[in-house]
Amino acid sequence: MERRHALLKSVLGLDLSSFALEHRVTADMLPDPNHPVRSRTHAELLRWYIINHQPTVEDVLARPEVVGSAHWVSVGTVEDVLNDIIERFEAGAIDGFIALPGGSEESMKIFFEKLMPQLVERGLFRSEYAGSTLRAHLGI
Repeated sequence: MERRHALLKSVLGLDLSSFALEHRVTADMLPDPNHPVRSRTHAELLRWYIINHQPTVEDVLARPEVVGSAHWVSVGTVEDVLNDIIERFEAGAIDGFIALPGGSEESMKIFFEKLMPQLVERGLFRSEYAGSTLRAHLGI
């Protein structure tokens, strides 16, 4: 937990280490938006989240902006992840993704054998390329 508090401080300039995990984080607790931070983009995402949701300290510390790369993360069953991808694609929020399956061989197997075919079937992942090289595929 100490590490997450330190990461939050570097991302947003906010120190919540003295608050209980169930304490609500509100807009009035946010530091000056001009406070120097590690990533202005991540800071703005967290500020927006706090202002609009008044999450608990625990929720803030679990945010991808704090614990990871701040990219969208989908966790769940094949259907959960498929629905997340479809929802974001249809909303125009994504035009691709980087898959980092759960870290086990079984997760990789599920991703390639269960999820990928459904993405291909729905036209959200191509099954063939125009050429055998990137240059050929792009027609250059």
